[in-house]
Amino acid sequence: MTLLRRRSLALMTTFVMSSSVAIASPCSSPANGAAMLIDATCVDPEFAKPIIDAKENISTPIKGLRVSGHFEGSNARFQFVFPEKEQWDGRFYQQVYPNTPTVADEVVKFGANDGAYTVHTASSGGYRLDAAAAKFAKTIAADYYGTSGRIFGYVYGGSGGSYQVIGAVENTVGVWDGGVPYVMGTQTSIPNNFFIRAFARLVLSRHASRISDAVAPGGSGDVYSGLSTTEQGVLSEVSELGVPLRGWEDATYLLGLEEGGGLLGFLGSVQAADPTYVEDFWSKSGYLGAEASELGNLVRASRVRYDSVLKSVQPGNGDGVFEVQVEQAPPESAFFPVELTVLKKDGTQAGRILTMYDRVNRSFRIETAGHPSLAEALLVGARVRLDNSWPLAATTYHRHQVPESSDFTAWNILRDSRGQPRYPQRTPVLASGIAQSVTGGSTYSGDLRFKAIIVSNLLDVDAFPWHGAWYHDRVKSTLGARADQMSRLWLNDNADHLDGQVIASGSADAQRLRLINYTGIVQQAVRDVSAWAEKGTPPAKSTAYRFSKGQMSVPANASAKGGIQPVVTLSLRGARQARVRTGTPVELRVQARVPAGAGNVIAVEWSDTGDHQLVSDRVAPAQKRITAVRTVTFDKPGTYYPAVMVTSTRLGNDSRFGRVSNLARVRVVVE
Repeated sequence: MTLLRRRSLALMTTFVMSSSVAIASPCSSPANGAAMLIDATCVDPEFAKPIIDAKENISTPIKGLRVSGHFEGSNARFQFVFPEKEQWDGRFYQQVYPNTPTVADEVVKFGANDGAYTVHTASSGGYRLDAAAAKFAKTIAADYYGTSGRIFGYVYGGSGGSYQVIGAVENTVGVWDGGVPYVMGTQTSIPNNFFIRAFARLVLSRHASRISDAVAPGGSGDVYSGLSTTEQGVLSEVSELGVPLRGWEDATYLLGLEEGGGLLGFLGSVQAADPTYVEDFWSKSGYLGAEASELGNLVRASRVRYDSVLKSVQPGNGDGVFEVQVEQAPPESAFFPVELTVLKKDGTQAGRILTMYDRVNRSFRIETAGHPSLAEALLVGARVRLDNSWPLAATTYHRHQVPESSDFTAWNILRDSRGQPRYPQRTPVLASGIAQSVTGGSTYSGDLRFKAIIVSNLLDVDAFPWHGAWYHDRVKSTLGARADQMSRLWLNDNADHLDGQVIASGSADAQRLRLINYTGIVQQAVRDVSAWAEKGTPPAKSTAYRFSKGQMSVPANASAKGGIQPVVTLSLRGARQARVRTGTPVELRVQARVPAGAGNVIAVEWSDTGDHQLVSDRVAPAQKRITAVRTVTFDKPGTYYPAVMVTSTRLGNDSRFGRVSNLARVRVVVE
């Protein structure tokens, strides 16, 4: 396309939309900063004039048309990818996640495979840009496909994207017809979930391997063994708030031991919104820093505040990254991360950064991107100040942010017998404000304006498993008898927060097969909400669950469980652990069943040692229930976790999308 043609097209687009503004009414914005209600015809004044910057025929990742552009007067960008006419089936898919500049090829391929064009924006949050782009894409699609019929649309997003889906599903009509929020956050999630896990790291990190072994396959299950009364109390607190106990198997990830900010990446938000909290934490009654208790003593012993001098500054791994050493190394009792401030010769600050300490190399990692004055000041001999007063205080900030609504029953551990908070409360309530910002003003009312399937994962230590169930309860409370016609909740076992190809969330546990790739489950949810909206075909029933003391569990029987994920069990002659000598044959027996209406088993894959080397087993066609036996031997002593992964689908082996997996594992100790 020539530059002249591109400019002409942009001008034409602006003219058309400007004309429509005069005819269509602006979208209504309620008083008091409430969310804007957007329908199929109103015009959002902030995104009134879309401008096309590029329009090109493409052959990859699919054959079709790609349209890119922005909205006049903003940096709000959009991208549409249309499959060729013979592949389109009257719908579009739109995956959302904040600040994602480009759409992934796999997302486009999934849409095209289902007869959908793809809508994408680089939204920073909320639903308004996504809605404006979706409506504009319909006008282009109508012209490209030569249709005047209804175009159905579906919005889906996980983690931060789930907030945007909630905003869309509660505040738009006629833009989308279905939605799938997955691994979703709530009005209590950010920053609390991360601070809660940092609290666990402060108190329980030295017991991490013991707790991990207890929850691993064949473990004792007794996570409190070997803990003091104080430590047991902390483990109970974080567990009842929602940290899944089984997530402790990957304690490295749960505790943020390899995370650069030590799970305190939102510390700056607390410092900006509540600057006096740190002083109150260390000096006032009701705060752990001033508490006369074993736990209070631990916190005070973990505190460091002192000045030192840089004795070594070495380039690190990455641009603007340095590894620095100080003359006076932190004591063994210190908690990290720490705020490291570099001082200029005149005593003023050159910069301050939150950093972890590498005890092996006795160094701090300093990332100076965006901090030029800090980079200039990193010189041998420069004075530095180390202080972890704020990081320590943040680990119990959640205690002072208890939600007012009694619906959040997971927070009851921080309430007294009268339902009142046990600790002094702080304002503002950060998590509520963050949720409102990212949703675009939504209140999590549960008042769905189109159908939705909520997907949550039972090993999710980032967005706790109860989050989706809590919101589903809100929907049922708000919609009453209509709820079953509008929503479903599907819970997935052996899945955590990260989607795509997951290897133990990138932690030190990376060689152990313990998680599924749940992307196919999300894809099937999008397909099912589409069939529900277009054809009236109800999706699989919601997953049954038990919620007790912050922990979610599901039935072991497929028909009782519901949802779409197969139930898989693996045993060693009825047990989950065996002790054998080298060379002794070990019989592994798997049983799996697919819930009603969720398709058939298409794959059974074994890992004899629990690593990622999977070996496929033969599966007879059209099987909803399978039983298989595998015999293995081990030549070397050690502890192994044999695993089996079972995959089902409704479209057969030829479909790469919508594959639904589950796995099971056992422990074999070889002597």
